[in-house]
Amino acid sequence: MKKKNKIIIACVVVVILGIFLFSQLQSSIQNMSIERPNGSTENTDSSKPVVANEIVFTGKVSPSKSQIIALDNTKTISHTYVEAMDNVSKGDVLFDYYGLQVVKENIVINENKFIKLQQDRDWFYSHIAYLEQEISWTTDSNYLQSLKSELADYKQRLAQNKIDWIKTETDIITLKNSLSEYAVEAEFDGFIYEINEKPTMNQPYMTLYSSDKVIKIEVGEYELQYIKVGLVVEIEIEGLSQFYIGTILSIDIFPNNMESTSTSYFNVEISVDQEVPYGFSAIIRVPVND
Repeated sequence: MKKKNKIIIACVVVVILGIFLFSQLQSSIQNMSIERPNGSTENTDSSKPVVANEIVFTGKVSPSKSQIIALDNTKTISHTYVEAMDNVSKGDVLFDYYGLQVVKENIVINENKFIKLQQDRDWFYSHIAYLEQEISWTTDSNYLQSLKSELADYKQRLAQNKIDWIKTETDIITLKNSLSEYAVEAEFDGFIYEINEKPTMNQPYMTLYSSDKVIKIEVGEYELQYIKVGLVVEIEIEGLSQFYIGTILSIDIFPNNMESTSTSYFNVEISVDQEVPYGFSAIIRVPVND
């Protein structure tokens, strides 16, 4: 009987001990669980770690604009006016093709022709008005017939003048528009990055970058809701051990992987201090409001 009581007591002790240990284990698991802070978002990209109340992105310092110029294989270069690393201003002629001088000469010829046509047109209108006035008061039938014949001739000449005037004006516009085909200009202020004297089929002849710099990052569709034009962000340039303040300048409408079935990523540009060198890596911290 005593032996049986001991077994029962032992079983009760084991059960109580088991309940206690289970309770302690459950409490430990709960304490290990970390509740996500308010305002933070789920991290969908290992390269963009999430910190409480901010999202972190990485990017590169890049020129804000680029002009990639390929050669027109139907033309021959006459002269190149710049060298690699030269600074240029918007509208500067970078190089031109043979034929430019001929186009300029034809513009001058047609402009002079246009001026002469305008002078003739003014004279025709003046003389036609005079003839019509003469016809209105003369009573001499022979003189009247002569006036009417001359009036008809001048009206015909005026009609041809109008045709020539329109054609010459069109030719001048066409020639001026073709100037850009023969003289290639810089589209913005910047510098010549490189010139390939003998470019291959897939190489540009000249590459121009803008003087202004931006930081370019890619933002996934899940984080895009936190990215707004004008939003102020913190910039860290690790290579310089420096911190800056920047502003989100632009957000692409379409993702850069439109044809992909995976998560969409959008190109975003951020302002940066112009002293930061091209190509430096940047860490961007975007605040997330509570």
